[in-house]
Amino acid sequence: MVLLALGGSNAANTADVPHRSGADARVLNLFQGRCYIANSPLLGSSGRWGDSWTRLGNLLLEQHQVDRVILIPAGVEQSRVADWKPDGRLNPLLADLLGQTRPRYAITQVLWQQGEADFLAGTDPAQYRADFLEMKETLSRGGVRAPILVAVATGCGHLATWRPDNPLAQAQRRLVASSQGILTGVDADRMLDEHDRFHQCEFAALGQEKLAAAWASALTQPGVIAPAGREREPPVKP
Repeated sequence: MVLLALGGSNAANTADVPHRSGADARVLNLFQGRCYIANSPLLGSSGRWGDSWTRLGNLLLEQHQVDRVILIPAGVEQSRVADWKPDGRLNPLLADLLGQTRPRYAITQVLWQQGEADFLAGTDPAQYRADFLEMKETLSRGGVRAPILVAVATGCGHLATWRPDNPLAQAQRRLVASSQGILTGVDADRMLDEHDRFHQCEFAALGQEKLAAAWASALTQPGVIAPAGREREPPVKP
């Protein structure tokens, strides 16, 4: 399984607890054409603390879902969906990442964990959808044919105006269209409470565990798991 973990701060290295690939080192971190043993903070994402993706990889192996997980982290703190579309500030980063990955591995799933910055900025739900679909075009042009699993993630700061069923969260849910390869990810807004976060936003240890388990479950949906299209395997660095 080759996972592109893409999005905002909660897709980055901002979680409470660091994780490392298990003793057999079968969870790897692909970065600039080389594989490294996955170890928080993951290479390729912003932040200096823990991550939830390494825990997800370990969990998938523990559940015997796959025999190896390769993580391609691309989480940037405070990023909005518009930052990732073709004229956005992070689009060159995404395009370059896809260009580095394509000769070596075919991405098998894209995990989109983002939305908090857009809620705080008051992004119009219709604009969020349009920007997301433009970002999806960048993935397609970069050779990604994998399903995109969309998280519902807008809660950060527990503002008085926030509720789990807010218009932006509804827009994220309505993005799902299996005919277009957009599938249901995790619903962090409904799943996590104040005990699962610190600073009212980032994932605490319990939140990381819940999130990893939910993503592992989402990845077992029909049509999600497919054989990885590996062309050649880059060397592994400790």
